[in-house]
Amino acid sequence: MGICYGAAGIGKTLSATRYARWDKAENLLTSWGPREESDKDVYAALSRSCTVFYTPTVAGPLRELRDDINSSTAASTSASTST
Repeated sequence: MGICYGAAGIGKTLSATRYARWDKAENLLTSWGPREESDKDVYAALSRSCTVFYTPTVAGPLRELRDDINSSTAASTSASTST
C-alpha cells in the first residue's frame, strides 16, 4: 500500500491519478452509454494496473475513512469471488 501525503498543492492527486491511469479510465468508468472502439485501449491499460485510486475527505472523521475502506474491500472481495 502506498500513501501520499504532504502540503496542499504539491501534486499528490495529480501524481496518483496518473499512476492509477485514472486520466484514461475516468470517462469510461463514470459515464453510461454505448462504448466505442477506442475503449479497448483503456481496458488494456487498466488490465495492466493493480492500483486503487482513493481520495478521502479532507479532515474527515476516522470512522468515515474506515467505513469507506471496508465497503471498498467488501465490494472488491465479492467481485473477485463472483468471477
